[in-house]
Amino acid sequence: MNYKLQILFLCFFLGKSLSAQVDLSTYFLNGTPQAYTTNPSFALDEKLTISLPGVYYNFYHSLGAYDDFIRKEGNRTILDATLLAQNASTRNDFQSQLDIETLGVYWKKKQLQLGFAHRIRSFVNAQYSDKLVDLLALGNAPFIGQTIQLNPQLNLFSYNEYAFSTAYQWDNLRLGVRAKLLAGIGSIHTAQNDISIQTSNDIYQLSLQTNYQLLSNELLRINGFRDFAIQTDAFGNNFFSSNLGFALDVGLQYEINEKWRVSASAVDIGQLNWKDDITAYHSEGAYTYEGIDLADFISQDDVNIAINLDTLEQIFQFNTTSTDAKFGTYLPLKLYLGTAYQLSDQWQLGALYHLERSPFSLRHSIAINAQWQPLEWVSLGVLYSNRYQMSNQIGLHTTINLGPVQLIGSTDGIFSVLSPTKNKVFNARLGANLVF
Repeated sequence: MNYKLQILFLCFFLGKSLSAQVDLSTYFLNGTPQAYTTNPSFALDEKLTISLPGVYYNFYHSLGAYDDFIRKEGNRTILDATLLAQNASTRNDFQSQLDIETLGVYWKKKQLQLGFAHRIRSFVNAQYSDKLVDLLALGNAPFIGQTIQLNPQLNLFSYNEYAFSTAYQWDNLRLGVRAKLLAGIGSIHTAQNDISIQTSNDIYQLSLQTNYQLLSNELLRINGFRDFAIQTDAFGNNFFSSNLGFALDVGLQYEINEKWRVSASAVDIGQLNWKDDITAYHSEGAYTYEGIDLADFISQDDVNIAINLDTLEQIFQFNTTSTDAKFGTYLPLKLYLGTAYQLSDQWQLGALYHLERSPFSLRHSIAINAQWQPLEWVSLGVLYSNRYQMSNQIGLHTTINLGPVQLIGSTDGIFSVLSPTKNKVFNARLGANLVF
């Protein structure tokens, strides 16, 4: 079984992407620009802070982990398609987020705090049904006499973010706001997602009907089933573009007394507007084939798979046209509600509720946090959370100050960092700042 071609076939139905994106531990990186991204009312520790290049990545696939379905047999890599089918839910989600932080400058004097920052952000959200997984894993034999709907969806977009922020303190209340100009790099959007398959019960005739359309701004190129690609060149060329958007972050923090404080924020309220250089890829039509079992597409040798790819290209022939169509992409809105209790000079306890709206789902997460500062220049924290409906997530975060250099690291799941292929969730952040 040709592993690469199997994955290729799966990825095709997912829209060419194997995305949204819960980030809890960053909220507890007290006094850093990284925590400031989750609530614009948070105060930085020093008068002048410069954030240096850093990275954040989050990954989630509800179907399972890589090692759940991929195994080695000698020199061969095997995909266990039957196990894929057993694990599939009615709706399956793939989500990922990549933030590349380039530079930020923050200045604080008395009650006032001002800041500017730039980062490049990319999001992927895909959703597909259990029928699609069953079809690829078991073939169309179990569906004789039935018509099944596949209807996969994809939302992929990337943009430059230019953020201007301010915060001000009135007695025990601190308010913050961040206005963000968004310059689109590229997008792939599922405008129509109708794919249905019927297998007749007399001559094993397969009928497939499609009305599937992808709208793309520079990121996608399709020249037949064999020749399709994500255009990565777009990521380095669009620091400014005519596909613009606007977003807003708002936050507050209130000190109840010397021990207790509460905070709340709403982040990424806004959208990107795509209007220029839009290409439509449209597959529409009906196709009938006698005596075919789709299980053969992922179980043959290289020669026969090549023949099958020719057949697939006839079925999913995309027509490519430039279009005046315009569409908008909402950012994944995030809400944070947090509280902190200063237990002693060295210990702080905290709790957090997080809500995130993605294109295909609404996710709730909760976390409790314990933070220890054994020395003035180092802080260590441990986080226990329930996210993605999993309650066994243990996170770690740290801040280390070496003179003017501040190093930060965090993850919501330390076990996924240690064994990423054994977990269906991965989350990590690394960064550095200069503080004066």
